Amino acid sequence: MKLYITTLLLMLGSSLAAHAQDYIQVTGTVTDGINNTLTGVSVTIKNQVGGGAMTNDKGRYTVRTEPYSTLIFSHIGFATQEIKLGNKGLLNVTLTVARLKRPVAGDRYRCGASEKTYGYRSCFCYQR
Repeated sequence: MKLYITTLLLMLGSSLAAHAQDYIQVTGTVTDGINNTLTGVSVTIKNQVGGGAMTNDKGRYTVRTEPYSTLIFSHIGFATQEIKLGNKGLLNVTLTVARLKRPVAGDRYRCGASEKTYGYRSCFCYQR
């Protein structure tokens, strides 16, 4: 009986170890078009629930996923990108500013020309 339980545990342990080798850890940095790091970028894995991440204050992320899966990078004001992974563990991404298509009325939107000017009045902004 002890031999049966020991064999069963060894088989279970080896199958778990084989399954754990099917994953890779992908790290990288997300920047904008002028090499500023982006904080709060959502990094998700296509067709998988959970397992995503967000970039930290230095624009870095770490995701554990299967090789050859697709990562989706999205952030407000930037175009969403889907990038198919290979077998690599390093993926640096540059997001481009989204093209704006139709006007939307709102408040607390960025209305000024200066980078540090934010309008707290109603204004017309654009939604993609």
